Amino acid sequence: MQRRYLIALALSVAFVAFYLVAGSRGEMPAISSDILFVVVSGTCALLGFLVIKRWGTTGRLRTARLGIFLGVVMWFLGELTWTLYEIALQISIPYPSLADAFYLAGYLPMTVGTFQLLLVFRDLITRSRILFSAFLGALVVGLTSLLLLEPLITNSTDLITMILDLAYPTLDVIVLIPCLFMAVIFRGGVMAGSWRWISLGIALNVVADILFSHGTLTGWYFSGHPIELFYLWGYVSLGLGFQAQRTEL
Repeated sequence: MQRRYLIALALSVAFVAFYLVAGSRGEMPAISSDILFVVVSGTCALLGFLVIKRWGTTGRLRTARLGIFLGVVMWFLGELTWTLYEIALQISIPYPSLADAFYLAGYLPMTVGTFQLLLVFRDLITRSRILFSAFLGALVVGLTSLLLLEPLITNSTDLITMILDLAYPTLDVIVLIPCLFMAVIFRGGVMAGSWRWISLGIALNVVADILFSHGTLTGWYFSGHPIELFYLWGYVSLGLGFQAQRTEL
């Protein structure tokens, strides 16, 4: 277990160093960050597949695992499609594009999986935990509104872009709510660590999505921007959770 954490920490630090070195020479070439995203998200999806292969797809808890795994697969396909746009088609920041169809498709199984998990462990959900999670959720909604509401109102964009700019933060909040419950209710026990890492991974992707939406709305985002570290850290955290579940007794 300690080795697993050390590898994850080393990867996370290496990602930071990678962006610092590339950023010191100007904007990072899109091909560098694109390939990194495909490798990291693909590895995460592979670890999720190994979990499903071991535990199967029947039963309520296994259904939760399958939903989260399918969500990660859709995100991997989104990363792959984004890379094809930027490298093969030479389209910088392909947004909106077919990649968004995969990214958005991942929210459905991810949400089903996380809510199914809460149903399995509903006996652990107390009133105090509901209030605490609701407070955190309201805080996220408030911060997201502060970041995105003004740019959404003032920036003139086409209809599809505006729909996506609204869809991503909305879906992010929906999938984040059960993750907050997961982080609160899993305290101790064999499975606690793996589900906390998974909830953290999803939460980091939510943070990255919100920053990405703000960056594209206000024009400061570019491929290879350091905010992409939140996505990479999210995939590492999800990978840690999958690896822990793969080795659970």
